[in-house]
Amino acid sequence: MGKHLIIYKNWLIVISYTLFIYITLPYAPILRDSIINSLGERIISIIVGAIVGSIGIIIFLFLKRQKSNLSSYIWLIILSAIYTYFLLTINIIVEKVHFIQYGLLSLFIFYALRNHFNDLSIYLIGTLLVVILGLVDEYIQGILPNRVGEIRDIWWNGLAGLLVQVAILKVIKPGSINKRIDFKSLKVVGIELMIIAISMGIFITKIHEFGFVIKDPYIGKFYSRLPKSEILNIDRERFIENGEIIDRVFNDKDYAKSLNILQLPFLYEMAIHIFRRGRYAEKGDLFVACKENLILYRYFKETIKHTRYWWDRDKMDLCDSLPEQKMKDFYESPVSSQLFTLCKPITLWV
Repeated sequence: MGKHLIIYKNWLIVISYTLFIYITLPYAPILRDSIINSLGERIISIIVGAIVGSIGIIIFLFLKRQKSNLSSYIWLIILSAIYTYFLLTINIIVEKVHFIQYGLLSLFIFYALRNHFNDLSIYLIGTLLVVILGLVDEYIQGILPNRVGEIRDIWWNGLAGLLVQVAILKVIKPGSINKRIDFKSLKVVGIELMIIAISMGIFITKIHEFGFVIKDPYIGKFYSRLPKSEILNIDRERFIENGEIIDRVFNDKDYAKSLNILQLPFLYEMAIHIFRRGRYAEKGDLFVACKENLILYRYFKETIKHTRYWWDRDKMDLCDSLPEQKMKDFYESPVSSQLFTLCKPITLWV
């Protein structure tokens, strides 16, 4: 096979695989719900773990066949542990799959890039290219009605790409890559960094949402698209209307569909707090359930009082049964934690 044909083949694999990821984005939530309903989250997590474990075994057998030195095995163990740790840290099944997908994409990118670069910069170029493609992914999710584009997912995608590039460098150790840096290649790195910086700024400004951190001595903190004063004003002034909407639209048994209808930030965030409270109460995690209830009680009180989701005395007694010192523990609600809270839109580009 000629060199040019190999180059075309490698880049065709990268392009085809990337398009596959993008094209399947609208269908991921539907597929997720179907699989979760059929198998359950625990079985899916086991399957994901089995896939990662199988990849590790394949790499181990490859190293054994190549008669690699001890350092390759040590790096394999270290990187496998790190990869597994981050995979377990991700709570959303779809994002776990995404983490694996972008790791595999990073591998394909390396094989495509080695036709153009043969120095250590290839690993950095590959990682940054994964970040750029991950940015495009989040742009697409940001405009889809059933997906959300988030900054943290960009970093998860980039991290998956980085770990695979490090694995290639330290575990596989391809002999065709020189142990030096060609400073001409760093021009490509500079271009990639510029693309990432500009694209990230546009993403945060146009696609991602800005928000506020609300600190409360009785809760800890939570996030919202609205400032504290506006939440309280809406709750005080529109509780009857909003209470009727929640009762009519929100169904904690069909959570995803309800959220697609509830577009107003106040109602959207309130619904997620209600869902988390109910889900963790069912699991027996009263600390989380009661902290979420405290958020609802202190910031959405008038509205939730006019819905069927107001906790009666029996349920409130569950919270009272928790040790007083336990309820004083700091709690950070993950609801809307993806919001960009470091600055306002007007100051982002300064």
